[in-house]
Amino acid sequence: MLVAALGWLAAAVGMLSSLPQLWKLLRHRQTAGCSLLLWQLSMGNCLAWTGHGVLIGAAPMIVPNMVLALVALLIIATLCRARGRSLLLVVLGSLGLAATCLTVDVLLGPVAFAAVVFVPALVGVLAQLRVIATGLSLDGVSAGYLVVAVLMQGLWLCWAVLSGDISVLLVGGSMLGFATLSLAWYLGRRTGVVAALGRAHGEDLTLAA
Repeated sequence: MLVAALGWLAAAVGMLSSLPQLWKLLRHRQTAGCSLLLWQLSMGNCLAWTGHGVLIGAAPMIVPNMVLALVALLIIATLCRARGRSLLLVVLGSLGLAATCLTVDVLLGPVAFAAVVFVPALVGVLAQLRVIATGLSLDGVSAGYLVVAVLMQGLWLCWAVLSGDISVLLVGGSMLGFATLSLAWYLGRRTGVVAALGRAHGEDLTLAA
């Protein structure tokens, strides 16, 4: 009962996690500081986790990741429109990533899946962290998104410990650390405690270019 309740709580928070970022982009029309690569990889990963949830019969994993994939698509569309990028090429990269991860899951099992799906998740977070560290403007980044991301990863880590899902345990623990680092660095930049490092770059990186 506790495991199921925690899973659905993590799912509920997960479904809300990207909405603050989408809302800020649509409301303020500012994309500065948002990594396109992060959202491309996020969409691919969410689709992969949806498939993993189907394979293990975990409904709390299926529903939120489907919603997150849709929100990521809307964010990608907004960023592509603002920056003159090809939406089709970016989305094809996401679909290719999802297909690759699920193939590994089916053929090699959950541990191999966790290892493969962790790589794009880490690259995406590091891409956003790089922009946070170097960007001259972070006006397009939602603080709410970063806060909820930390909460979501923490809840999924607790669920993984109680349920024994090795994939979520391996990925969730690491991602919680990087999500916390991203939030801390963002707050440092916004409060002026930390200055921009080097030259601003990396916002438009994708798998397609």
